[in-house]
Amino acid sequence: MRDETRFMKEDISNGLFVIFESYSETAKMDGLHEICTGFLDDFHWNDPEAFRSGAFRILDETRRKLKSETSMKPETMDDVLEEIHDLLFKKVYYRFILDRESEWIEKRRELADDHERDDPSHDAFGLALSGGGIRSATFNLGLLQTLQRYDIFKSVDYLSTVSGGGYIGSSQTWLKYVKPELEYPFGAKRKDHDGMGGKILSWLRDHGNYLNPGHGLNLWSLIGAFMGSVLINVLILVPIFLLAVYLLYITSPYHVFAYVGALLLLVYVAKIALYALDTVRDERPNFYQQRLQRKRAGNFLMSAVLMLAVGSIPWLHDFLNMHLKDWIDTVSLSTLGAGLASFITAYSKSKTEESQPKGAMSFLLSAGVGLMLYGALIWAYHLFWLSSVGTGLLLPLSVSLSFSGLIFIMPKIFKNSIKTACAASVILLAVSIGVSTGFLLDGTVASFGIGMLLLLLLPISALFAAYTKINYVSMHRFYRNRLMEAYFPWNVVDVEVEKADKFYLKDMKPAKTPYHIINTNVNMVGSKRTRQRERGGDNFILSPLFCGSDVTGYRPTDRYASGGMNLATAFAISGAAVDPNTYATRSKPISFVMSLLNARLGYWIENPRKIDGVERIGWSYYISIFKELFGSGLNENETYIHLADGGHFENLGVYELIRRKCRYIIVSDAGKDPDFTFGDLAKAIELARVDFGAQITIDTEPLRPLGEEKISDTAFVYGTITYNDGKVGDLIYVKTTIVEGLPEDIYSYRRTNPNFPDQTTTDQFFDEMQFEAYRELGYQIGKRLCKGREQEDFTSIFRH
Repeated sequence: MRDETRFMKEDISNGLFVIFESYSETAKMDGLHEICTGFLDDFHWNDPEAFRSGAFRILDETRRKLKSETSMKPETMDDVLEEIHDLLFKKVYYRFILDRESEWIEKRRELADDHERDDPSHDAFGLALSGGGIRSATFNLGLLQTLQRYDIFKSVDYLSTVSGGGYIGSSQTWLKYVKPELEYPFGAKRKDHDGMGGKILSWLRDHGNYLNPGHGLNLWSLIGAFMGSVLINVLILVPIFLLAVYLLYITSPYHVFAYVGALLLLVYVAKIALYALDTVRDERPNFYQQRLQRKRAGNFLMSAVLMLAVGSIPWLHDFLNMHLKDWIDTVSLSTLGAGLASFITAYSKSKTEESQPKGAMSFLLSAGVGLMLYGALIWAYHLFWLSSVGTGLLLPLSVSLSFSGLIFIMPKIFKNSIKTACAASVILLAVSIGVSTGFLLDGTVASFGIGMLLLLLLPISALFAAYTKINYVSMHRFYRNRLMEAYFPWNVVDVEVEKADKFYLKDMKPAKTPYHIINTNVNMVGSKRTRQRERGGDNFILSPLFCGSDVTGYRPTDRYASGGMNLATAFAISGAAVDPNTYATRSKPISFVMSLLNARLGYWIENPRKIDGVERIGWSYYISIFKELFGSGLNENETYIHLADGGHFENLGVYELIRRKCRYIIVSDAGKDPDFTFGDLAKAIELARVDFGAQITIDTEPLRPLGEEKISDTAFVYGTITYNDGKVGDLIYVKTTIVEGLPEDIYSYRRTNPNFPDQTTTDQFFDEMQFEAYRELGYQIGKRLCKGREQEDFTSIFRH
């Protein structure tokens, strides 16, 4: 440990010296290197938390010194800090992770009687199960059965899963922990049919329709869960919208928004004119000044257009009221309807082409959302006008807002008892409703119209936003519980439901099962880092020892989120494909509508960069939902980050295996790819080259189906991975495709379902025949991969 600590400190000191010397501003700063390396005294190889704390002290001190003692451009400062962050976390701290994982795997090998190998850093064997919903889960179920049947799975060191692959991967992991005596959890031989393995397999088959499992949960339950999540959002967001409209209404005589918009437009024109005149000088604006000028001008123009659009509503309302008085409702609702039609048309078109909206489609989406909001604003403004609400509502509104504020204070006053705080808030809500009713009775509020509705709804919004956990009221929780019910069959193996619901990652000690890495995507659409912003995220792992990503840093799992991340939640997050602001839903209009409707499967959780803390209440719901609505504040520096489907970053699950330089890797690709473009494989190859300097060499031509029957020569091919240190790894790439010699029921299913085995991922409602077609296909392909017999050792399947 002493040598490791010394080498670590030397690496950091040398790395910091190289970084500081490469920038002129930092090279001239006296003492910066000495100050930063002084923090290394607290670094110890056996204490990753001390390292993490010291690493952020180095980053914070560097940031402070650069801001106070140099005139470094913000962009350059970000580059310096990013290089230091990468040195500390991607290069050095990651050695902590590999060291601890190697210790875990060595113990796993001992328990699994896998004694022929002794150094996971040189001979690790990884299995990656791709995303693809229940299609991937079921295909990979068959593959896992054969790997277990032919004694290959016992040698797997790393199990890396994404989305649907995580369904069955997590099921395998959970079953091996709660029932370690089960040699084959899903059954692998015919004799297992009547045993526990057969019973578990039967349960999985019966729950292929996991979102509609029966026993009281049906399609109406799914619809009810979605409508309930929408209702919560309505109760929280609509009062805020009405408050904004009221402020617009009472300021309309003064044309505040229009004047502000006009002023911003004048500033924009002035900046453009001054910029043009500034080019006459001999010392013209440099690159950074030009960039800043364009950025500011664009922001002024955008703000001016928004202000003028909002400011035009009172004018348009007055015009309609004067000339088309009976048509105001029709005009507003028609505008909203036109926007909705535009949005639906563009969205449907983009989904048909299975691509991100661009060009005309992107414009139609933006125009659709804009028209819907504009129509809603006109209609709400008209309702305030009809109710004759004026400045007289300001006093009752102030009282209502005061009660709303008191609701937020209660959790701080009664911080040791959330139940007491909630009860006090409910009492305050009741008093607020009574006071507002009193304003109506004494004539302060003229009538029970939209003004009175605003007074009543504001404290209700405050109550729900203060005490509602955003992860529990979106569709995430329903989705998570249905997946747990389907893939953690606690009643079949005769354990309590708590062992499924509260099976924590931190409790996954070495066992006769691989080290499980669950891959998610941390949303980075608002990151200052160009690479992460363009990619839309970074690979965020949830595993038994560590959780985190390169951009957020890592935390020991027992310290992260107070050690409360459980396996069911983890693999549900990894499969949260339907979520705003992801690679697949990057369009801001689409993300806005999805967030508004609470159509979200993603998960808000604390940032590993930050200090441990409890889940916040109070403003967190407002903050989180507005971040998702507008796609802002989603970056690595926020207190809370947003996780979603790992497939939005890399869908094969091979990324982390390549990072760990595994000697042997099997990748099972069950993603939808009817045209055999191998898009997920191509992305993985590109990420491996760009992020790790690794080169994947593979020929996928034998996988392409031939003839009218679309039969492939093989369902797997061999490749190699050349790592940046010259080491070479063997790769087997498995693909869902039809080959010769399969059971007849698979061909029959294919004839009646021509899209098999690439049916849409939106189909998460498998019946028995569909389930068996995919499972048996995976089993038969796995049987060919294992050469139909038990091998001397697992490495023999990589020899061809």
